[in-house]
Amino acid sequence: MKNKPRASVSAEAFGSWNKQKAFEPKKFEKTPEQESAIRDKLNMAFMFSALDEKEKDIVIAAMQERVAQAKEHIIDQGDEGDCLYVIGQGTLIC
Repeated sequence: MKNKPRASVSAEAFGSWNKQKAFEPKKFEKTPEQESAIRDKLNMAFMFSALDEKEKDIVIAAMQERVAQAKEHIIDQGDEGDCLYVIGQGTLIC
């Protein structure tokens, strides 16, 4: 049996030269109807099933509305992902 080379492991170091700051999530205003609609969608998605309601509140608060135009490319194949989209209305073609 051959030994495989170890994969490197790294972590950010903290100390007097690099203070760790408390995480402060972004918050965007929403109507109660918007919050409810987003919560309904998150409850249908497996990737949010392990979150408790308080954690879902944080995710929902951090979401910001984006309105797309007809035939607009939202995500193009090969693009680096940096957003999560919850579709409120309309149809996307993949």
